[in-house]
Amino acid sequence: MSEPKIAKILIKGSGKHCGNCKAVVHSQDTKCWKCETELVGIEHSNEKIDTPEDSMNPISESKYPALRTISGFYQFLAIIVGLGSALGLGYGIGLFNEYGKAAGTAIIIYALIMGLIGVITLLAISEGIKLFIQIEDNTNKQNSLLTKLIDKIKVSK
Repeated sequence: MSEPKIAKILIKGSGKHCGNCKAVVHSQDTKCWKCETELVGIEHSNEKIDTPEDSMNPISESKYPALRTISGFYQFLAIIVGLGSALGLGYGIGLFNEYGKAAGTAIIIYALIMGLIGVITLLAISEGIKLFIQIEDNTNKQNSLLTKLIDKIKVSK
């Protein structure tokens, strides 16, 4: 018969982890819910503890760099369209004196409407891309939490 596994509870900041598998545990736990190691004593740790959640959920800033770049490009285009609209507005105001109110008014209205539609559309696309990335990140986190909960339920049965 093999000897039972024994480990200390590692404390890093406000988190407590199993000394064997690094799963999150509570101070009152006598056994790790994940690896069933007997928890004896507490040890403060200054080392980085890579928990299973860390390995399953890499920092989302490093995920999907191409989509983040495309989102930034759409934001940049929105700024360019907004500046172009402002220039068109200034040009339309300048036409008031040369060609009369009709030409100036038409360009002003066109610059405002098309500029507003263009800026809103480009910003909406940019934010939509960011939203999809956040949904994916939240889905991964939810999956990790559900897996942990299922494992805990299986161990307690």
